Amino acid sequence: MSANPGRGKRQAKDLSPIGAFLGRGLSPQARMRLNLADLAKNWEKVVGEVLSRKSRPVSLEDGILVVACETSSVAQEILVRRDLIADRARKEWGLVFKGVRPSVRKVPLPRNAAVRNKPPASIEPPPQEVEKALARIGGRIGKPEIETALARLMVTFRHRFSRGKD
Repeated sequence: MSANPGRGKRQAKDLSPIGAFLGRGLSPQARMRLNLADLAKNWEKVVGEVLSRKSRPVSLEDGILVVACETSSVAQEILVRRDLIADRARKEWGLVFKGVRPSVRKVPLPRNAAVRNKPPASIEPPPQEVEKALARIGGRIGKPEIETALARLMVTFRHRFSRGKD
């Protein structure tokens, strides 16, 4: 048996010498939080690929692992697998908890997830449409450079946000 029974087998063999040294200096709560973060990072190994995309452990509250789930059906599946999750968390990460509580809410992205939002493609307004918009403004502003900028903005907005109607 290891000298520190509260730690899982995985941590003892995966820690580098510096990590092992630092690990001894951490409080049990800090070690537990590190183990919980590692569990979240490796969540796919615990629940599988499909469920890992739709759920993530978020905290350990009063000895109960709280798992954020996208939908109630995912929450139900996590609840069904609670014994398996608890067993793997105990064996691999040394985390011992009384139960698992799924919570339907927004699932946080893993730290290594890349942001996938692409900016919309730039729109170069056609000159003839800018002239048409400029004629519509009709000298109301009195400053030609501002009127031209406004006409370009009007055409760009129409191209970007119109739904086929003009």
